[in-house]
Amino acid sequence: MLVTTALLGCAFLNSIRVVSNLSLINAISHMIINAIIFIYCLLQAIPFTFDIRTMPTVIGVVVFGYTSHIFLPSLEASMEDPSKFEWMLRWSHIIAAIFKALFGLLGFLTFGEFTQKEISSSLPNQAFKVIVNLVLVVKALFSYPLPYFAAVHLLKDNLFLGTPKTLFTSCYGAGNSLREWALCLRIILVLITLMMAMSVPYLIEVMGLVGNITGTMLSFIWPAMFHLKLKGAYGKESDRKFDKFIIGVGICLMTIGLYFSTVELIQAVKYEER
Repeated sequence: MLVTTALLGCAFLNSIRVVSNLSLINAISHMIINAIIFIYCLLQAIPFTFDIRTMPTVIGVVVFGYTSHIFLPSLEASMEDPSKFEWMLRWSHIIAAIFKALFGLLGFLTFGEFTQKEISSSLPNQAFKVIVNLVLVVKALFSYPLPYFAAVHLLKDNLFLGTPKTLFTSCYGAGNSLREWALCLRIILVLITLMMAMSVPYLIEVMGLVGNITGTMLSFIWPAMFHLKLKGAYGKESDRKFDKFIIGVGICLMTIGLYFSTVELIQAVKYEER
C-alpha cells in the first residue's frame, strides 16, 4: 500500500521527458544491483551446477522481459530524431540480450539449486543483501512510470480522443488540462495494478508461463509471420526460410516452455500448501 501511494503521482504524468528522467534513475539503480551481484559471483569459488528442468521457465521469464512492444509507438513518436529509432532498437536489444545472458548464466551457475526467485535473496552476505534490496525498491518504483505512461497513452489514443474519432470524449479540457474524471481513471489504473500484484503469489512461475506463451508469440512467431505475410511474395528465398525457421523455433520454445512452466507452477502451489 505504501508503494502504491508513492506511485499515485504517476497519474499526473504528461511528459515523456519526465518519464525519461525517472527511467534514468531506474537504469542507474539497475546497474548498481547488477554490479554488486556480478562482483559477488565472480569472487566466489562455488562449483557450477546446471538443471535443465528449470531452463524453460527461465527462458520464459527472459522473453517476458523483452515484450516491450507497448512502449515502442510512444517512444518513437517522442524522439527528437525518429530516424534513429531502428538503430536504437537494434543495439539496445543486442546489448540487453548479451547482458541478460551473462548475468543469468553467471548467477544461476554460481548459486545452483540455492538460487532464489529474487536473485538478491541468494546472497549469503547480509550487507550485500540489504544494499541490493534497498536499491531494488528504488528500481521497482522508478521502473513503473514508463509502462504506465505507455499504457495510458495507448488507451487515450484508442478510446479518449473525442467523438467521433473515438468512443469517448477527450481526456483534456480547456488549456490542455487533464479532466477530473480522466485523472480518476488514471488513479484507478494504478490501483488495478496493485490488485494484480497482490493476486499473483507465484510471480516468477507466472512470468515464466506468460512469457512462454505471449512472449514467444510477440518476440518470435508473430514478427516472422507478419514479415512472411507482408514481404514473402517478393522477398528472397533465404529470408522466407529464415522466417519459417524462427517460427519453428518459437513454436518449439513455446511448447517446451509451457509444459515445464506449468510443472514449476504446480510444484510451487503444492509446496505452499504443505
